[in-house]
Amino acid sequence: MVLSAKAESNYPNKQIIGKDTVICSTVDQQKKYLGWKVSLDECSELSANKDRTIYLMDSMIKSQNKLITTYDFQRSYTTELSKKNDELIKIKDDKYNALETAYKGQLKKEKKRKIVTGVTTGGGLVIIGGLLIYKIVK
Repeated sequence: MVLSAKAESNYPNKQIIGKDTVICSTVDQQKKYLGWKVSLDECSELSANKDRTIYLMDSMIKSQNKLITTYDFQRSYTTELSKKNDELIKIKDDKYNALETAYKGQLKKEKKRKIVTGVTTGGGLVIIGGLLIYKIVK
């Protein structure tokens, strides 16, 4: 009875009985306390969920950064390959143009040689034919 009289005046009230500590409170205060506890538990659960979400997001960011680094390396490697390919195409074009020029020059020389050979052979045949005719007619 003493306990409840003491507790009624000032709630919540801490009482020490022997070696035990007792907190006296009203039913309404207990309901509020339970409401706060439930709210605190929900907050703790939400906080844990947020922490897990943040950890997963950090993991995703790290993975994305690795992918970006890989893609950057691939892009620079592809750019280098493209430059080398362009250089090789230019070298091939230069060689082709040089060979084409040399081939056309060779064709002109061959054509001139054939013309000279033809004219020389034709002239020689005309002279031989003329001499034969001259000998026959004489």
